Amino acid sequence: MSGPQDSRVLDVFGPKFYLETGNLQDSDFGPEAFAIKGINNEGANFTLAHHETNYTRLDTGGDLLIQGGELGSNDTPGVKMISHTGNLELDSTQASLTLGASDTITLEADKIVLKAGSIQIGDRAKHGTKSITLSGTKIQVDGKTGNLPIHLKLSWGAGISKIAGNLVDMDTAKAFAKGAATGGLL
Repeated sequence: MSGPQDSRVLDVFGPKFYLETGNLQDSDFGPEAFAIKGINNEGANFTLAHHETNYTRLDTGGDLLIQGGELGSNDTPGVKMISHTGNLELDSTQASLTLGASDTITLEADKIVLKAGSIQIGDRAKHGTKSITLSGTKIQVDGKTGNLPIHLKLSWGAGISKIAGNLVDMDTAKAFAKGAATGGLL
């Protein structure tokens, strides 16, 4: 009696590599239409699979390095990823995500949102950030503490310094703002 696994074909090319088609066994991504699978001496698996649910999956137990453009030119992308519908996501579930370039990193979109408990722009290293330029039709800064709101006259202290025609100097205004932020005054 034949069953759904009768269409499954394995072409084995030795103890470390095989091609598989028609694996109807369900997985997180659905049944596999076809797959290229292998393993190395350390037991790190490699899978390139296309699933019946239209997922194509590249999975490796070891590190993954994608390189391109070695013979290309500087005016074409050496590596390009395109998502024609939906989002493009890069996730690092247990560590950091680093983008680096020898020239320029360009983020281009209708809207760019940076979310974090703390955001740092630039550094003070010897060869670190030399200049920051903000360009825009409208640049909005919200905040009540820190030195930027004080310099932009948005803080409590800046409000106090406006009383009576700036009779209070900025050092006093900063001390007042610090006291207000910590629950005490001067």
